[in-house]
Amino acid sequence: MKNNKLLFTLILCVLCFLACKKETEVSGEIFVVTEGAGNYKLGLVQVSVIPEEIIKKHLESVNGYVVQKTAAAQSGFNEVKQQYDTETQNFANLERGFYNGRNGVAEMEKSADKSEEIGKTLTTALGKLQLELAGKSFFENLPLGITTATTNADGKFMLKVPKAGKYAIVAYSQRKVADKTEEYYWMNWLEVNGEPKAIMFSNNNMTKLNPPEAILKTSSIE
Repeated sequence: MKNNKLLFTLILCVLCFLACKKETEVSGEIFVVTEGAGNYKLGLVQVSVIPEEIIKKHLESVNGYVVQKTAAAQSGFNEVKQQYDTETQNFANLERGFYNGRNGVAEMEKSADKSEEIGKTLTTALGKLQLELAGKSFFENLPLGITTATTNADGKFMLKVPKAGKYAIVAYSQRKVADKTEEYYWMNWLEVNGEPKAIMFSNNNMTKLNPPEAILKTSSIE
């Protein structure tokens, strides 16, 4: 009886070991949905799989640095926003003065030009702040993945995770849109157990949207 129990325990241990060592095939695609242009497939994007304990250690180690960068971006945005609000109010005052016969067109044009320039700087500052709030700096100097893949022209990829467990699956991409560059970040949890897994990265599960599977809990502003 004792021998049977010992044999059963041994078999169970072997099965558990084999399950943990079982390779998992992960396939997926990366795309963004654009206004009026349908789905835009992102090729040549590197997808990395990083073990849970390693990604957690990385995030903890850079958290202070990220907080500082976000605070600096917020401060920069606030400063430019104040300048913009001040100049906008100045233009409104000049406009009222013009209609009351106190100011000429030249003063209004000068204020309008200044507001436009500050507006451009404000847009840049807002973009930097939004990226920091979306977790951009957490992607700097990421640990090497235990396995990686690169998307093809159709935005599709396939990789194999060597053993069962919980991992971070990470991807980053960017594309030029008119006169600006859009940046996209994904860092989600991936649990594998030997069964084939399908992953989709799109607008719906970027870090900035805080999807349920997201590792980072980010902030956003309007």
